[in-house]
Amino acid sequence: MYTILKNCHYSIPPKLCFSFKENFKWLVQWNDSCKYDLQSVDQWDINKLCGLRMNLFSNHINSFRFGWLYNTKTSLIDIYAYYYINKKRSFSKIDSNSINDITLLELNFLSNSVQFKVNSKSFIVDFKNETKSIKYYSGLYFGGNRPAPHTIKIIILEQ
Repeated sequence: MYTILKNCHYSIPPKLCFSFKENFKWLVQWNDSCKYDLQSVDQWDINKLCGLRMNLFSNHINSFRFGWLYNTKTSLIDIYAYYYINKKRSFSKIDSNSINDITLLELNFLSNSVQFKVNSKSFIVDFKNETKSIKYYSGLYFGGNRPAPHTIKIIILEQ
């Protein structure tokens, strides 16, 4: 279980490790603590869930992470591919899940692309990947610019 304390951005415990793998899987479960209403446009800022970066010090160069937000209009968790390629940020909604659903996330580094999978839905990003390159884990982060409005707990289990 990962926790983001009220008025913080980063989770505890931090995920400080790296891998040479090409395929990653996580099981994720949200709960009622993941519901929030910021009552501003910041509600639509994408929180970061899990993923990898190709640079030790920055998520803003080449990184591939799953993002999420609580959608107050649908009462669902919207799940995104959230990535930077050569310092250019992009994101795309992949799926939505109910609170308490268990979600399978997969990130696959292929020779010329990166595949994001949420349950059975897939999204592909063009990216020239060096085989067996080192990848650094990126952990849970709340926001954009606003910190967590209350303590948020999310179960994230690497498979």
